[in-house]
Amino acid sequence: MRNVRSEAGVTEYFDETSDQFRCAGVSVIRRVVDPQGLVVPRFSNTPGLAYMIQGKGYAGLSFPGCPATHQQQFQPFDQTQSSQGQNFRDEHQKIHQLRQGDVTALPAGVAHWFYNSGDTPVVIIYVYDVNNNANQLEPRHKEFLLAGNSSPIRASHVHVRTVNRAALRQERIQWIQR
Repeated sequence: MRNVRSEAGVTEYFDETSDQFRCAGVSVIRRVVDPQGLVVPRFSNTPGLAYMIQGKGYAGLSFPGCPATHQQQFQPFDQTQSSQGQNFRDEHQKIHQLRQGDVTALPAGVAHWFYNSGDTPVVIIYVYDVNNNANQLEPRHKEFLLAGNSSPIRASHVHVRTVNRAALRQERIQWIQR
């Protein structure tokens, strides 16, 4: 097992070369999130499940795509329509309040984050399906960070993506003008 310390707490990566994990086709991570800790946004190449063993907090999942597609897909489930000019709603992000015993599905390629809103550490077990057809990179789990510390991370299978905000803003403007 390899431990990686971050601003939010400790992440323990179980040995994915273990015969049991390889036979089952899974990768397992145990994350302990300190009180008021934020696990920065990330996505992975494999789908997974997150099981909250202890604590409470909020998880956000950001689904890619245009707002119209997102609205059509989720409209039957989300009837809270606001009229134009009122509160801004993030059309792509779904925020869930979680507590001990909850399970969250993490689709491959969907950015997600977690915030510990409690006074005690949160413990979450992540199980990723590395043999799933959505995993087209290689037969192991990889995480891609979308924010956070720019210093190098010592875990070999965690990849940091630096976001140039000015370039991203210009890209959005060009997309809107189309």
